[in-house]
Amino acid sequence: MVLKYGEIYVHHNQNEEFFTNHVKRFFGWETFVDESSKIIITYENSDTIFDVNEYLTSTSNKSSISVGNPGIIVNVPEIITLANGKIAKYCIPTLDASGVYKQNFRDIFSNCPKYKTGKPIASGFNCIYREGLKQVFSLVRISSSEDNPIFIFAYDSDFMSEANTVYFINWILRGGKVNEN
Repeated sequence: MVLKYGEIYVHHNQNEEFFTNHVKRFFGWETFVDESSKIIITYENSDTIFDVNEYLTSTSNKSSISVGNPGIIVNVPEIITLANGKIAKYCIPTLDASGVYKQNFRDIFSNCPKYKTGKPIASGFNCIYREGLKQVFSLVRISSSEDNPIFIFAYDSDFMSEANTVYFINWILRGGKVNEN
């Protein structure tokens, strides 16, 4: 298992996005990323930077990943299926003694400097996926503004490629609306 890390920067275009998103953020609610927003993905120890909108609209960059429907309680899909038949399932958070649902991100982010220096915060997009007992993908929001949220992610490069991560992250943040033309 080779874990790799990256960061996701979301810039909401305040002039073009839906009015309802402005209202939701005013009340402190998290919003899906709409088509007018920009998603930039960078990979640790790499010069690779993806502008997700540009990457997915290129005809040569179609992904071989399929995802299940979003869960009832969470924004993320319950299952990831890759073209090679590998399947990962969403890891359901556990309920702690105080009645709060929690996920343990420490294991998968143990070697990620940004996880140690950034402050992880609650988000409907935070998720962990496992193939059996092995964690293969995780995404967590770190302390940032509502207008420009920042996430970090970890993925097992033996399980999925960078191209798969771009497609899957786009799917999660856009609520299943894949921006492919």
